Order: sequence, then C-alpha cells, then structure tokens
Amino acid sequence: MATLTLRVDDTVRDELDRAARARGTTVSDLLRSAINDLLGFGDDRPDRRDVVAVPRTLDTVERRTFALLHEVLGKLSDDEHHRQYHGQMAEVMTEGFAGEYHDEFGFMPVELSPTECSWVNDILEMFRVVEHRLTELTPEDRERLGSAMQYTLTFDGFDLNRPDEARLLAYVRYMVKKDGHWEEFRERVTTGERGNSHSPRLARYQRMRAAYEAIRDRNRANGRMTSAWDFDVEDLVSIVEAARHPGAGR
Repeated sequence: MATLTLRVDDTVRDELDRAARARGTTVSDLLRSAINDLLGFGDDRPDRRDVVAVPRTLDTVERRTFALLHEVLGKLSDDEHHRQYHGQMAEVMTEGFAGEYHDEFGFMPVELSPTECSWVNDILEMFRVVEHRLTELTPEDRERLGSAMQYTLTFDGFDLNRPDEARLLAYVRYMVKKDGHWEEFRERVTTGERGNSHSPRLARYQRMRAAYEAIRDRNRANGRMTSAWDFDVEDLVSIVEAARHPGAGR
C-alpha cells in the first residue's frame, strides 16, 4: 500500500481533526474514505460511519446544565412516564454515567461539516447550470444527447440507504426551505421519492463537478464563456462521461 504525504494549512488540519472526532475515526481513515469516494471506489461499499453523535464525555458545567433542565422538565410534566424519564436522566447527568448518554443524545446526528455543506451547494450549482442549459438545446442537440445522458445531467437526489448521503439529502431539503434557496429542486426532494435516488450519488456528483469546473475554467481562459450558462453539447457530454467513468472528462 502506497503512502501519501500532504501539506495543509493549520486551519484545514484543525477542521479535519474536528470532523474525524465527530465520526469516531482518524484523520487518515477520513481522508482515505474521501479519496475512495472521489475516485469512485466507494460506490458499492456499504457506509459504516456512525451517524449518531453520542459524546464520550461531558464537562461538569454541561452535566449540571442538562441535569437542571431534566429536573425542570420533570416538574412541569403531567405524564408519569415523562417524569420518570426526566428523573432518570437528571441522575445520569448528575452522576456522570457516560454509558447512558445515548438516552440523551441517541437521536442527534453527527454534524454536517462546512466542507460537506459546500459539497451540496457546489453540486446544486452545477445542476442548476446544466439543467438550465438542457432547456436551451435545439431538438438536434437533444437527440444527440439522448434521454440517458439528459437524465444523468439532472439532479435526482441522494441515496437514503447510505447514512452519509441521507445526511446530505437532509441538508438539501433544508436549503430548499431556506428563503427559497434552490427553489427549482424543491418539488423533487419534497414529493414523490423525496429525493431518494436509491443508489449512491455522491462520488458520481463529485466526478461531474470536477469535470464541470475544469471545463468552465478552460472555457473562461479561452474566452469562450460569456456567461455561467455557456456549456455546449460537447461540454455536457464530457460531464456525463465523468459521471460514468472515474477520471473521464478531465
């Protein structure tokens, strides 16, 4: 197995440390997984990352705060079961029974990092551009692309069978509700299949995005691109090829 040495800024290193700790893994394993996904080697592997954020430890102030909250909620509740639960959790927090913290945090997902949020926005930006470009194609160009290529160039969500992609889809659903952000994707992630692609998408989208950015930058350098929408049929075909084959379209 080959060894890679990578130099990054201190802020990047700190962000990687935080992301790895949140997932209960190491920076090396986190980067290895990201590289495999980028190259398409991870498409068929079941995702094994824990998506529930149960802390291993809480400091004294945090424990006391949670204990007081449970004591108050227990006194306010008219339900005996709820009062019993809050009493138990107040004791857990007061005594620091870390093995029981899952009862408090078991429903809390791991944070979606700023990098992962950027992935989603970058992917949606790409599909906004290419889907708009599809609407402007001539009938001849549409026939040349064919229905399969046009489908590949259309955002169809993320795979809910993979916990990591399910988290990305949750963020998409949030973003379409936020001030009408990405409004054009609202219907496909809130109705019908609700954005469930039923097969892995992240690695494919990242390959497409890499090809999209390379084509965009090349066209700008050549003076070909006068607006964000200036992608011709050959450009669209290259993006589709990148989706199908790791390394294509570069």
